[in-house]
Amino acid sequence: MKSILTTVFLVAMLAGAGCGFHLRGQYDTLEALADTYYVEGDPRSQIVIGLKRSLRSSETQIVAHKDEATAIVRVFDESTGRRVLSVDSGGDVTEYEVYYAVSFQLAYPGEDAMPAQTFRLTRDYVFDREGVLGSGEEEQTLRSEMRRDLVRLIMQRLQSA
Repeated sequence: MKSILTTVFLVAMLAGAGCGFHLRGQYDTLEALADTYYVEGDPRSQIVIGLKRSLRSSETQIVAHKDEATAIVRVFDESTGRRVLSVDSGGDVTEYEVYYAVSFQLAYPGEDAMPAQTFRLTRDYVFDREGVLGSGEEEQTLRSEMRRDLVRLIMQRLQSA
């Protein structure tokens, strides 16, 4: 029995390694694109804050002034909201869709490196009238997860530029 489990484990490990699977780690440094980055956008924006944090964790230097940067990441048109997805027979809301959208652009001083792009994520959740506090917390959790996902998508796009 033990040898069968060992064999199954080894086959799974070899299959995983053979297909190129590896755990996601930190982002690679973006040195190939630029030496220093300036992130332009609302300094209170959670997307801007998360993007700066991700750039720093990838050992990329963030500068305080645009004229010191060799690349500029512009973050704009950040929006979030919710809409009714479904109602019951009494007209009460039973499900909401939460969305989060952000536009960004990579530019080098004097030129645009890539056209402006927009990422939009949506999530839905069941609204429980009797558990309003729990539903509110669920919505906030979804928004937080979408912000993290948007930062990850922007970082992946910057790496592929």
